[in-house]
Amino acid sequence: MKFFLPIIILLSSFAGVNAQKKAVFNGWEFLEWGTDRAQVQKIINGKKLRYPNALDAAFRYNENLNTWLDYDSLKRLNRVKQRITFGIHEQKQAGEAYEKIRARMFSDYGIPRMEMRDTTENNTHTYWNLNHTKIHLEYDYQYKIIDEFGAGSYWVEIVFEKAD
Repeated sequence: MKFFLPIIILLSSFAGVNAQKKAVFNGWEFLEWGTDRAQVQKIINGKKLRYPNALDAAFRYNENLNTWLDYDSLKRLNRVKQRITFGIHEQKQAGEAYEKIRARMFSDYGIPRMEMRDTTENNTHTYWNLNHTKIHLEYDYQYKIIDEFGAGSYWVEIVFEKAD
């Protein structure tokens, strides 16, 4: 036990440092808030990720989450939305994905400001207020019939937004 205690302390302190670094970053992942659309495209292409061609097209990032980039009226990045959806028979997979994403979020950003579980609506909301970014993690596990457009019955969604 004496041997493992220093390792446990070292690992937990590393997780705290990682959360502190992410908490003070002025943006999302590797993109800073206020970066213009052309520069965002260069950065994404430089990371060998496929940049979306259409305004509403998504690329996949982190646990295969569809990722949408939103810009203000001056075409500067100010919001990122990520979502993964699951079909009507994939409630177990949705729950597992949520737990994995939630654990990563806690590791990356530390303890949230607030976490609420609404058992009537079958969803969970978790909020972080960082130095430059507001984050909302939602897990919707309420049974829904899939519509003709293929919308998922369950989803995990993260919205990163530039703090005012």
